[in-house]
Amino acid sequence: MIAGEISQLGSHYVLNLTATNCLTGEPLAQEQEQAAGKEEVLNALGEAAKKIRGELGESLNSVQRCNAPVEQATTSSLEALKAFALGEETRARSGDLPSLPFYKRAVELDPNFATAYARIGAVYGNLGEFRLAEENTSKAFELRVHTSEKEKFYITGHYYGDITGELDKEIEAYLLWTQTYPRDSIPHNNLGVAYDRNGEIEKALEEYLKSMHLDPDDTLHYGNVASDFIALNRLEEAKAICKQAIEKKVDTTLTHIQLMEIAFFQGDNQEVQRQADWAKGRPDEYDALAELAVIAAYRGRLGEFRKLAQQAFEAASRVKVPAVAGKLGGIFAIEEATLESFPEAGRWGKKCLELSGGEMIAAAIPVAFAGETAKAQSTIAEVGKRHPLSTLHQQLLIPAVRAAIQMQQENFAGAIEALRPTERFEGFILFPAYLRGLCYLKLKSGKEAAAEFQRVIKQPDAFRPFAYRPLARLGLARAYALAGDTAASRKAYEDFFAIWKDADADAPQLLKPKAEYAKLQ
Repeated sequence: MIAGEISQLGSHYVLNLTATNCLTGEPLAQEQEQAAGKEEVLNALGEAAKKIRGELGESLNSVQRCNAPVEQATTSSLEALKAFALGEETRARSGDLPSLPFYKRAVELDPNFATAYARIGAVYGNLGEFRLAEENTSKAFELRVHTSEKEKFYITGHYYGDITGELDKEIEAYLLWTQTYPRDSIPHNNLGVAYDRNGEIEKALEEYLKSMHLDPDDTLHYGNVASDFIALNRLEEAKAICKQAIEKKVDTTLTHIQLMEIAFFQGDNQEVQRQADWAKGRPDEYDALAELAVIAAYRGRLGEFRKLAQQAFEAASRVKVPAVAGKLGGIFAIEEATLESFPEAGRWGKKCLELSGGEMIAAAIPVAFAGETAKAQSTIAEVGKRHPLSTLHQQLLIPAVRAAIQMQQENFAGAIEALRPTERFEGFILFPAYLRGLCYLKLKSGKEAAAEFQRVIKQPDAFRPFAYRPLARLGLARAYALAGDTAASRKAYEDFFAIWKDADADAPQLLKPKAEYAKLQ
């Protein structure tokens, strides 16, 4: 173990580094450096670190290869480093949004602080502010020549993941990082995110568990592990992870939203509300309100859904990060499109595109269903030019929008063909399978439609309990009716009605299925 100590001697500072054998307590090496003033402290620390590494047996080649002067590798500003450290601590305990001011302060104090720019980019990416994420990550990439090897891995991985969108290169960068620094939690976590994006949930979970083992005090790891346990329908394990986060006092609103989802899937409505109440008054209460909104839509309580959606959007707008509200608008747009409330879907979709600067192109799906296919087409054309190498844009998001455009134009065979590239992601994102099922219904292909809807029903989603999941049971009922299997069709209708037992009585999405069910012999 290496311990550090600093003391002031007049205007000078004295730094001591001592390496101790953890088994015996015996000192292994010691280095002392002096700094003429506060501005020289980090430089002195770098010199002491380089010397003690040699004393501990690291080869000269390794010391030289992995050594960059600390003022280049990190920052020359002690105050910037302090702000960055506060950002790291806040993010580990409380999540992305509260950490942002500290990282911003770090780059104000040192405009060449590459890793701080990279963290800002990562935070903005998680918040949905993709333009700002791109701007800051690109800045970090430009400055990476002055960083340490570990920092280069971080910046490069995020550059491929968040800027060019090249999933294979992102995975390659993080794999190399895990091999080079096996005790570092960050590459395992980020590799998990990349695997999730690639639809490989089991592999992602394995990496998240490694990152949590290596750094058990970071809330991010608990959220990712719980999310994948939910996606794999391992709800009790997900609940246990959330409780661990609470016991360690690293729980955030996400932790309680995940407990809401688990309680919802397990039929515990009181627990759903209890967890939602926990978030009241918090800056990110909007996420809990959005969760309640989609649960209401899932149950067919459309009036309640719309009321909660508006409340969530207004709460998110108060955060003053436009894409946060935009992301919720995109969620509500997809819900309205799924419920065939196309004017509302178009309204929310356009609001999402406006607030995200056109980057959240999933919102172009409901815009297309609302009949504004030219707007949807121009959106994907523009975003496609900005992200020509992005795996997610080129193979998932843009194909899904193209399929929605084809469906609006009643070219259902063309929509199925447009969705072909999305299949690699459908271990994680099931909405394309739902759209494909709808297309097969329109083509009177009952057997093929049933297969798509069954996929949606059998596999829990990695995201919120969206309305297309119960509506997949309605689609399955119609598919079985097309295929001539009346008994199976009746059962699927009844399963749908059971989920929508408390739905708005006048909901058109309920009245038509009831009439169809009544005609079955």
